[in-house]
Order: sequence, then structure tokens, then C-alpha cells
Amino acid sequence: MTFEQTFFLKCMGDYCNHINKEYSLNNLDMDALFKIAKEQSLGGILYSQIQKDIGHEVGENAYQKNLIQDVFFSINRKYLLQEICEEFEKNQISFICFKGSVLRNYYPTPELRSMGDIDILIHPEDREKSDSIMVDILGYKKYVDNHDVWTYNIRQFEIEVHTHMFYEEMPNHYDYRTYFDSIWNHCENKEVFGLKYPNMYIPEEPFHFLYLIAHVAKHILNKGIGFRAYLDLVFLTKRIDEKKWCYIVDELEKIHLLDFSRNVLGLCENWFSVKMPINSEKIDDLFYEEVITKTFKDGTFGLSNTQNKGADPAKVILSENKNYWISLIKYIIRKLFPPYRDMQLIPWYSFIDGKPWLMPIAWIYRWLYCIIHKFEYGMDILLEPVYEKKKVINRESYIHKWKL
Repeated sequence: MTFEQTFFLKCMGDYCNHINKEYSLNNLDMDALFKIAKEQSLGGILYSQIQKDIGHEVGENAYQKNLIQDVFFSINRKYLLQEICEEFEKNQISFICFKGSVLRNYYPTPELRSMGDIDILIHPEDREKSDSIMVDILGYKKYVDNHDVWTYNIRQFEIEVHTHMFYEEMPNHYDYRTYFDSIWNHCENKEVFGLKYPNMYIPEEPFHFLYLIAHVAKHILNKGIGFRAYLDLVFLTKRIDEKKWCYIVDELEKIHLLDFSRNVLGLCENWFSVKMPINSEKIDDLFYEEVITKTFKDGTFGLSNTQNKGADPAKVILSENKNYWISLIKYIIRKLFPPYRDMQLIPWYSFIDGKPWLMPIAWIYRWLYCIIHKFEYGMDILLEPVYEKKKVINRESYIHKWKL
């Protein structure tokens, strides 16, 4: 690790342990440190730790701006959520807030827990009503790239309205979708952003912990995930009653994520100098270095890390659990012939909606468009696991080390 990376983790650990002390910033590249914090969406928290020491060092204004931005977005999200709550209540729509909007309350300074969006879960039968409220009444623009999650944007703010809490398949083939659909039996009526409405719920803390572990697993399987997700787990565990941990361990074993969670919580202990409630196994030194290097490169969700090339085919090959080339052929076939539900989500194939028998025409149209307009890009996507076989196999090995 670089000096700046080591210092960053030290500050995050002190924040977790409510330690507020003076830091020596000598020999630190403040711009490099700020870049790390910004990539991890933790700039406000870092500044809150070092603001009394930063003085007029290079980057002071950038740090301050990041903190002010976190607070500004937090205040505005509260008012946006209030509008949604009032309209949903009028229309008798019950909903559950989860992830960032709930987890922020467990942080020492809730406003500094950054988030890209507010996640809301509704009953599937309320989809049409909620969509009308978001678009027609509240003026959001809608974007749909997943049947289970509809995204709404207004200015710089984003709301994700889910009908299922978890919707992706993982290589172990456990039915996480059905398991987390039981959230409606594990929620309680509590405040979010200081607001309380009779139709607004949050997950019970043990169930939310189980979800977050699965959520981290999903991101590791896809592109990757940054340090903020681990901080979420640290602060959430502090809120869970000691008597609940036997239940949590049993459930983690049931959903095939106990060994994985031991790795995740072991990293929290190493990085932030905290004691986690589930015993962790000693992490192999080489794997530890691999994880910490990748976590810094990934940023919040691994979107800009070129090391993640091969993640998509590796995930498919892992789920197939068969010979590499057999899995590869299946991957290519799926890319050439996307299923009906996937094609439905693409606006320019709207003519197939409700008419699955038109799929062959949509496929041919798609092939011709790609050949004419983005042939090179299309071939790169299609043949990625052929050209990048080593990266795909390395990625597969990396996921196995996580115990996924």
C-alpha cells in the first residue's frame, strides 16, 4: 500500500472507533489522498477526521467542497423522500427503505454517509400506482433497465423503486430472490431521514445485515466494491443485539454465505481495527494483498477498474460449473440471442412487447445494427472470453478465494 492508502484506512478505522485526534500530514500527497477518498465516496468522512489538521494544505478547498456536497445532498434527499412518502400514503402504498437511507442513521454523522440514490421496495401490485406518482405527480424521469428495479431521476437525484429486494442469480444457485422477498415479515416502522410515516418501513437489523452480505457478494461477483460497504457493515453490527448473532450465523449458513461473510468481516477487522461479532478465519496473505489492492482500484463499485474486464463471462462460467469452452459457447449464444425479458427493456425493440414471437426479427435487426454501427465494439463484447481467457480464469480463481 502507498503511504496515502495506509493513512486513509487509519482515518477510517479511527472514525469507526470514534477516535478524534490530531494527525501529522507531513509527507502526505494531499491530492492523492483526496483522490482516494473521492473514488471511495468517503471524502466527507475523511475531511471530518482531518479538518483541524489540514490548515492551508493543498486540497483543502476540494475536501471542504466534498463535505458540503454530502450535507447538501443529504438535506435535499430528505425533502424528496418526504414528497414521496406523502404521495404514497395518500395512495395507500406501503414501502420499505433499505441500504444507504437507513444505514446513514448508524453513522456518527449521518449526513456524511454518501449515497448515489434512495432505494425503496414496494409490493409488485403497487408498481403501476407508484410509477404514476413518480412520473405524473412528482415529475421524475423514468429509466428502466431491469424488470425489478425502475429508476427515477430528478435533477442530480435518483430514486430506485424495487419490487424485489434481491434479483440476481449467484453461482451457488441459492434462491436469494425468494429468501429476501420475506423482508415484509422482517421490517418495522421507523424513521428515515428523520421522517416517520405509517406506511414507511425499514428492515429489521439482523435481516438487513444478511441482505448487505449478499449485496456485497453480488458486487464482488460483478465489478467489485469499495470500502464504504465495509464501513456500513461495521456500523450496522454495532446496532445488533448480541443475542441475535446465533440466528444470523444460522441464516448465513442456510443461504450459503457464512464462509464468505467470515472473509468480509475479517477484512473489516484488519482494515478498521474493530472486533466483529462473527469469528473470522485467517486470510491468506497473498489473497489479502490482492483484495486490498483491488478494493482501492475499484472505487465505490468497480466501474472504472480495467482489471474487471472478464467479470461478466467469469460470472456465467462460474454459474455453469462446467468445462470452460462449453460455458463459453453458452455465453456467446446468450449474447447473440438475448432472452425476451432482456430485449423488452430496450426501447428500440418495443415492438416485441407482448409479442414474443417477433423475437427472431428483433435479433436480426440487432445483428444488422451492430454490424453497421458498432462492429468492433460488438465483437469485443462477444469474443471477450476468448481473447481474455487468462483474465476470465484469474477472475474465476479470485471469486473462489472469496468462498463464493
